[in-house]
Amino acid sequence: MGIWRRVWTEETPLAADVALGFLARQFKLTGGNIKNIALTAAFLAVAEGRSVAMEHLLQATRREYQKMGKTLTAAELEEVWAQESQKAASEETTGNRRSE
Repeated sequence: MGIWRRVWTEETPLAADVALGFLARQFKLTGGNIKNIALTAAFLAVAEGRSVAMEHLLQATRREYQKMGKTLTAAELEEVWAQESQKAASEETTGNRRSE
């Protein structure tokens, strides 16, 4: 998860929903791929005048997979993220929240 944390400058605003631990666990990528995803997500967020959010990171991840010749549909990403969000909410409710 270290690369996912280090790729952001202090000036880059990250939304509260950004889950770097989830990204590190779910997507086995090189540092170069992670840097590309971060840059694409930042451009997407700036275009909307917002902080970088999970939706930007997931969209950028999908684009990076496409560049690598791999398929990762928006529906697959949304399903995985929804499952992770539900699991996190459940763990938070029961007091078993794992650290990111």
